[in-house]
Amino acid sequence: KGLQDTIQELRTSQDELKGRLGLLAGKTATPKVEVVNPAPSSKIGLESGPPADYLKAFGLYSANNFAAAVDSFEAFIKANPESDYVANALYWIGECHYSLSDLPRAKDAFFKVAGSYPNSPKAPDSLLKLGYTLAAMKEKEKASAIFESLIKSYPSSPAAIKARERLGAN
Repeated sequence: KGLQDTIQELRTSQDELKGRLGLLAGKTATPKVEVVNPAPSSKIGLESGPPADYLKAFGLYSANNFAAAVDSFEAFIKANPESDYVANALYWIGECHYSLSDLPRAKDAFFKVAGSYPNSPKAPDSLLKLGYTLAAMKEKEKASAIFESLIKSYPSSPAAIKARERLGAN
């Protein structure tokens, strides 16, 4: 169980790094076209990649500096409440609290992602981690209900596969 969680976290980190590498490769391979009169942009899309303050917070998480990562992710959310990366930041806050064995705060963060950002790519993983957190808190029935909800809402996700495994093990 712990090893599988670690593997999933590494895969998620790897996916984020691959995305950043792809963006960097695209920036260096594409000739620069200068726009003389650029239209003002009210919101930067996902194509621009993760903002620097998000990457800084993720770097702290990756270095196992969980308390500082929580502070940094929270500052990112406060400064960028409309960012496409808010759900990701909340998820990583949950992971930090989980790693620090602060299960009630981990539960709150994972619940917030799943409830407030159901279309986020992090929603299935958040439900899975919410289920793990509830199980660790000895709330087995609630954990099972979360796993079942995950399977129903995101049936083809990798998280649903893990939820099925977890339900089968109980």
